[in-house]
Amino acid sequence: MKTELSRVRLGFIAEMSRDLGATGIKVPNEHVWKVVQKYPDCFFMAMSVHPYRDDAVEEIEKWGGLGVKIIKWLPNSMNIDLEHRVCINPISLT
Repeated sequence: MKTELSRVRLGFIAEMSRDLGATGIKVPNEHVWKVVQKYPDCFFMAMSVHPYRDDAVEEIEKWGGLGVKIIKWLPNSMNIDLEHRVCINPISLT
């Protein structure tokens, strides 16, 4: 019997920093979405957006509207200060 846990979360770091020239890994959320849509029995979506981006809330709302429930951040790699004002109040996608 397949369960939710039998699928793998598929999410890449959409951007590692605000400076895309300094970004080590860049896989657009749209690309991840296409892979997840093609193989829904294997993967589920995790989106990523740097919280300091001017359009971060809009990007989160966009993917939340498509049913994405996971935001992936790697604070040490993405140079995110979790005490920064944009990180203190988590955004609810439900």
